[in-house]
Amino acid sequence: MELVFLEALENHDLRMWQERSIDTGSAPFRGKVDFAFTPYRTSFKLPYVVLSEAKKEDFDKGWGQCLMALRTTQLLNEKEGYRFELYGIVSSGRIWEFGKYTIDNRFYKTGTYSLEQLDTLLGILNRIFGECGKYATSTP
Repeated sequence: MELVFLEALENHDLRMWQERSIDTGSAPFRGKVDFAFTPYRTSFKLPYVVLSEAKKEDFDKGWGQCLMALRTTQLLNEKEGYRFELYGIVSSGRIWEFGKYTIDNRFYKTGTYSLEQLDTLLGILNRIFGECGKYATSTP
């Protein structure tokens, strides 16, 4: 996953973080995400724009964790005055699925893509990272 992300990030001013904790200070909105993306800076701080969970083949569990992380991220972002759509990714490395969590708490998910569709995966990531780049330049 990391290599695909790095390839897709090449033309975007976003930074990838691995194994980062997110916490609103109250349960159940706390935990660790496998990958997080923020505007490029030296420290891991808000706003967060994309979260990803790496899972073996249990996509239901992966989406459950990713959705909780997206909601947590939305709460953290809103607390600091950021309000925009968030993106989630669940992947086994071979299989990829993408989702969007809207500001009105709706969630939309794509179908399944495989690593053999690398150009398509990079295109989807490029679009997501491009959208997130717009959010990254806005300040509350």
